[in-house]
Amino acid sequence: MTAEAQLYDEWQQVTWDSCLKLAEALFQLGDLSQALEILEKAAEHAAGFAPSDPRLTMTLNRLGVLHYYLGHLDKAEAILGRAKAILENLVAQENSERATVLFNLAGIAKAQGKYTEAGGLYAQVFNIWVQELGPEHPDVALCLENMGEICLWEHRSLEALFKLQAALEIKETALGREDWGVAVTLEKLAYLYLSQERYHEAEPLCRRAAEIKKKVLGQGHPVVARSLHRLAEVYTAVGRSAQAESLYRSSLSVLEKALGPEHAEVAAGLYALAQSCRAQGRFGDAEPLFRRVLAIWEKSPGLSHPDVVRCVESYSKVLRTLHRNAEADRLEARARAARPRQPGAARRT
Repeated sequence: MTAEAQLYDEWQQVTWDSCLKLAEALFQLGDLSQALEILEKAAEHAAGFAPSDPRLTMTLNRLGVLHYYLGHLDKAEAILGRAKAILENLVAQENSERATVLFNLAGIAKAQGKYTEAGGLYAQVFNIWVQELGPEHPDVALCLENMGEICLWEHRSLEALFKLQAALEIKETALGREDWGVAVTLEKLAYLYLSQERYHEAEPLCRRAAEIKKKVLGQGHPVVARSLHRLAEVYTAVGRSAQAESLYRSSLSVLEKALGPEHAEVAAGLYALAQSCRAQGRFGDAEPLFRRVLAIWEKSPGLSHPDVVRCVESYSKVLRTLHRNAEADRLEARARAARPRQPGAARRT
């Protein structure tokens, strides 16, 4: 290798490494859009590495995960699929790195509702990690808890409970009670209790998880905002409306800044806040929130989408309570016109 080539390689390495570190710092600060921009620069440098270079698949893996956090599931799946293909084509395959990519692909499949596919990927990862890391390793617990989540969504509640409790025990022993990974498991166990309407058991788990995440990332991070939203949902279920509303507002403020005012997750937060105001009889406060939600959702799924239909129903009730019946009539008529006709529902002539 010539001196010039060696200097170029060194420059590529330093630039790539700097981009990765800066992207990580921006992620920790909650600036996901800027983190994505920097990580894409790292990926441009990594594209010049050999396919067998671990820096390439490492960068693709991180880029895919960041797109996942931003809700770009198709983009994340394509990037991680590329990393998986590279690893599978290597003669000397690195099992631990492949398992990490498979784990992240499983998370995307899970988010897309492809539970059978996700479960199969998690099973592959579990076998690799148990063999390479041992059954008491935190990564094994991470896999267990996601398998437990799949069990929950497939209505295998008892199996889900065993897996989640086992994951929590491993993590608390290996990492300590204040670790980030423990917070993640606490939230998943809380979700199981919520699905069974065991709200008073879910509430301390959600609160503890939110406190851990806040210590690690700070109040202004979108990941913390999502935890606050879950805790607010628990408070709503047990009738603590004022506390729920305060958390919904805190969560929404962060998500709007991080994701933008038109993001679907922001719309979900607005909807929850609107329902909270409505439940407290504050219809004047609820009305502009419902209006914003509908404006966002109409641009994406359309008025026939079940979430939008529910929003229209709630919004029209609020309008009627405010004696704005003509507006409610127009809204409901527009919603009916936008819904697709059911098979066999065509008018006979």
